[in-house]
Amino acid sequence: MIGLQPQFLYFYTDPITFFFTSLLCFLVVKYTYKKYLIWWFVIGLIFSIAYKIRVPVVIYLIALIIVVIYQLVFSPEKIKKRKLVNKTVVLFSGILITIIGINYYAHHQKITEYDTKYSRNFMYFIDLGLTDTGANHSQLPTEILIPEKNGKIQTRTQLESKLNKDIKNRIKNYGILGLIKHQNTKFKYFVQDGTLGWTTEAVLVESNVVKTKFTESTIGHKIRDIIYVHRPYYPKYAIYMQISWIFVVLGLVLYFKKYKKVTYTELVFQLVLLGGILFLSLFEAGRSRYLIQFLPAIILLSSIGYFKMNSSKSS
Repeated sequence: MIGLQPQFLYFYTDPITFFFTSLLCFLVVKYTYKKYLIWWFVIGLIFSIAYKIRVPVVIYLIALIIVVIYQLVFSPEKIKKRKLVNKTVVLFSGILITIIGINYYAHHQKITEYDTKYSRNFMYFIDLGLTDTGANHSQLPTEILIPEKNGKIQTRTQLESKLNKDIKNRIKNYGILGLIKHQNTKFKYFVQDGTLGWTTEAVLVESNVVKTKFTESTIGHKIRDIIYVHRPYYPKYAIYMQISWIFVVLGLVLYFKKYKKVTYTELVFQLVLLGGILFLSLFEAGRSRYLIQFLPAIILLSSIGYFKMNSSKSS
C-alpha cells in the first residue's frame, strides 16, 4: 500500500513525517527490551526533528510517557525500573539537545527571516477544525485568514481574541447535536479515503511536469496516466488503493477483537492511534492525508491483528 501510495511523490510535511515516525516505531520496537542506551538518544533526536516538521508527532511522545509511567507504577521488578529511568533520561536528553540546537539555528540563520510571533496560533487550527469539512480555510474570517492591518502583519497574540470569538460563535451556532453531527462528518472525511486525500487534492497536474527524457518517455506517460487524478487509468488505481485501505482497517478490527493481552510496545501504538483520532477531532482534519503521520502505528497494529488471527487458527 505505502510503496504505491502517490502521496509520497511530492515534497510536503506529511510524507517526510511518515519517514521519521516509521523510523521511530522501528527503533522503539527493536530497542525496547535491549540495553543500548545510545539508541534512545537517537530516538530523541529523530523525534525532535519530526516534531519540528509536524507538531502532532508529540502524540508519539505522550503515548510513550504514559506507558513509561504505567510501567514505573505497576512493574514489580526494581532492576527493570532502573533501566526504564535510564532510558527515559537519555531519551529526553536527545530531545532537549536537538530542539535547543534547532531553535538556535533557526534564530541565527541568515537565509530567511524567522519570528515565532507570526506563526499560527493553535487556536487557529481549532477554528479551522470547526469549519464544515474540518479544513475549509475559505470559511475563516478574512482578518484571520489574511492577518494584515494597515500594511502590517498581525501577530498571533493580536489575533487571539478574534480566534476565540470566532470559535465561540461556531460552537454556539452548531449546538450540541450540530457538534456531534459535525464530528461525525469530520471523522468520516479523515478516515474513509484509501487514497489518503490524493483524489480530493489532485496535487500533480500535467501542466506542472518538468520535461525530461524520462517524463516524456512512454513509461513516464503511462505512470501519469495511472496516478494523475484526471487521467484515464486513475479510477482503477483509486479502487486498488481503497481496497488496500479496507484491508488495513480490517486488520485493526481483528487486532482490537483480540487485544486483551498486549505488550508495552503495542500499548504505545494503541495510545498513538487513540491520540491521533482525538487530535484530528479537535484540530484541522478535512481529509485522510492527515492520517499519514499516524500510519506507522496504524499499519503495525493492523499487521499484528492479522498475525494474531493466523496464530489463533494454527493453534
